[in-house]
Amino acid sequence: MRSYAQRKKPAFCNNPRYTDRPAFLAGALGKRNRWGVQTSDTPRIREQAAERTAMRRKLAERKLRERRRREAIERERRAIEVAEERERARELKQKRRERIGLNILRLREAAGMSQQDLAVLIGDYREHISKWEHGREEPDAGHLAQLMEVFDVEEGEFFKPIEPEAAAA
Repeated sequence: MRSYAQRKKPAFCNNPRYTDRPAFLAGALGKRNRWGVQTSDTPRIREQAAERTAMRRKLAERKLRERRRREAIERERRAIEVAEERERARELKQKRRERIGLNILRLREAAGMSQQDLAVLIGDYREHISKWEHGREEPDAGHLAQLMEVFDVEEGEFFKPIEPEAAAA
């Protein structure tokens, strides 16, 4: 009677799994363990695998450092852009305040009023009029409406650019 391995072994198969002898005893296979892996190569294969793993880890760490560096540069660039945008907005707001103040000053002097006279007419303090004219503050919507009534002008009159000769005077 044939053994189990002989019965199951196909005629064309040379796989050591189907032989009567264990794989490590099969002389044609050389030094192999029972799974068919050469035992003499195992330490070298493990070293190579460890080297490949170390190389992959180093590459991944390098890529991570590079990505973090790029992200830091991008964050810094965005922060600079935001700071520049805020500065531009501050400058525009200051220019607007100065333009409104110079227009109030021009209209007040054209009407022949003092800051105190204008303050009494709109029901505010002289100091506010001074701050508006020097561009340190901007009048709110209610005060602009009162100024439009006092000077009998439209709202756009306060925001129009100042001609150089009017600003020099």
